[in-house]
Formats: sequence, structure tokens, C-alpha cells
Amino acid sequence: MWIKRTELHFLVLLIVLLVLVLVIFVPLTQYAVRHVFWDEPVPKAVLVQNAGRVISVSLSGGFLARSLVETDQGFYALMDGISLARNEALTLEIREGRARFLCDSQHRCLRLMGDDQDR
Repeated sequence: MWIKRTELHFLVLLIVLLVLVLVIFVPLTQYAVRHVFWDEPVPKAVLVQNAGRVISVSLSGGFLARSLVETDQGFYALMDGISLARNEALTLEIREGRARFLCDSQHRCLRLMGDDQDR
């Protein structure tokens, strides 16, 4: 009799795990596949400006890594950490929807802080 109860408990546990997989894992997998294999189109740059040459990069630790890039033309606050070579030429891209990105010479771009992420 205890074997049948154990089998019943095991069956209930399997059903609960299956539901969790369907509710959590499947949507996450679909999201990942959509963004990795079917890239969303990157908004086109409307305006590209010279942002100057890198003088220094300051990183602040914490939950969100933030960078402050100082160039010979000004300061740029970034939400993510960044590594740039001193004297590297940077450009400022203003893309459709007025999102602003700081780009290095290899066209690796990071969004500037203060821009609304919803636009």
C-alpha cells in the first residue's frame, strides 16, 4: 500500500515539475531564441557626431556597473561598464527615437544614461 502512495506522490511531483517547465522554461527559451537568432532591427543612426578622444574612464561599482567617460569634448555617463584605450576616437550616435549611443572605433556602442529605455 505504501508503494502506491509513493508512486502517487511521485506522479504529482512530476506533473508539478512539468507545469513549471511549461510556464517558465518555454517562454524564456522562446525569448532567447527570438533575440539571438532573429535579431530585432537596430534603429538607424539619424545623426553621428564626433564625441572626442578618450582622456579617462571612471567605473563605479555597485549593483549596476556605471561608467563615466571623459573626452576632450565632454563627459558621457553610461549605464554599463566599458573599457576604452586612452586617446581612442569616439562618436556619438543619435538613433531613431532619439536614443543616444557612445561608439568606439570598432563601432561597439553603449547607450547613454538618462535616455528613456522605452522609446
